[in-house]
Amino acid sequence: MSKPFIVLAEFSVAPDSFDAFFELCLFDSRHSLGDEEGCLGFDVLTDNDDKSAIVLHETYKDRAAFDAHLQMPHFKKFAEALKELEVEEKYVRFFTHQAPAR
Repeated sequence: MSKPFIVLAEFSVAPDSFDAFFELCLFDSRHSLGDEEGCLGFDVLTDNDDKSAIVLHETYKDRAAFDAHLQMPHFKKFAEALKELEVEEKYVRFFTHQAPAR
């Protein structure tokens, strides 16, 4: 059995785009959890000190489930809006969940 595939993505958002981008992150989270069997978790985090930062913490059944996520209509809407809202993608990192056992 494969171990869960974790994605951490941090974005820097201009103040005038923050609310729109935050709502888009919530939209992506709701649809990922509701529409994708392979999405096990999708947290939208804001930084307590850096008011321009949003971090997405996503958990998928495996890498294939994440790859399927990238083809979903709600993700495509999210990806297009990154450009429109001029959101800076600071990093996207991939991890394998090790503990506790799930």
